Amino acid sequence: MVQANPDIREKKKLHWMGSSNKDLNSFPVEVQKDIGGAIGAAQFGEKAEGVKSWKGAGPGVFEIVEPYDGNAYRTVYATALEKAVYVLHAFQKKSPDGGSTTDQRDVEAVKQGLKGGESPPQDHLRRKEIAIMAADLENGLPVVHDGSDNVFADLGLSDADESEEKIRLAVLVNREIRRRGLRQVAAAKLFESNQAEVSRLANYKLSGISERRLMGFLNALGQDVEIGVRPARDRRATVTVREIEMAR
Repeated sequence: MVQANPDIREKKKLHWMGSSNKDLNSFPVEVQKDIGGAIGAAQFGEKAEGVKSWKGAGPGVFEIVEPYDGNAYRTVYATALEKAVYVLHAFQKKSPDGGSTTDQRDVEAVKQGLKGGESPPQDHLRRKEIAIMAADLENGLPVVHDGSDNVFADLGLSDADESEEKIRLAVLVNREIRRRGLRQVAAAKLFESNQAEVSRLANYKLSGISERRLMGFLNALGQDVEIGVRPARDRRATVTVREIEMAR
């Protein structure tokens, strides 16, 4: 149990449009984890520091760009609905001429999604509210695949449960950093860390940061962390982070 803002209790649903889950799953595992961190944060209403708005799509549509081994991997998601995050498209950033511009086919896919008309009836979402970039269609509309409660589990990652709990802890740390108005240099000094690690924290790239270390960050921010143990009841034993009340 962690003392924190009760907003962490509300987690948005996750939906995958078209082939987005399969496409993201084809990325290198390290890239999947880093992009998954940004998506997981979005489920808690957070935006990773490096996430940008997708140009021309209006509010609520965002782009994650992850460089890796000389390539750039991109994922676009929408938070246009109050209680859902839609992963719209995942692709490797390449242009036909080998430059850094976005392939025109991906740009056109966004434009097509914004032309209007009704999207899948689920949640009464309209195409003009989000960019729909789905490869598989049904009756002319992109197929919506319901996700689980854990983006990392949807990607089939072996450490999905641990990664999910680290996202929850990181959300709490980042919110407290913002509440205190701390810059990264000041936060790094408080954590006895460095700015590079705080930057990874702000971007929810948590592969090299342990749960124990995240708990230590909360302690440094004046937050108590309590770990309770009890027998599992008719289910697999799990570790869950939940909040009681923000310490002030």
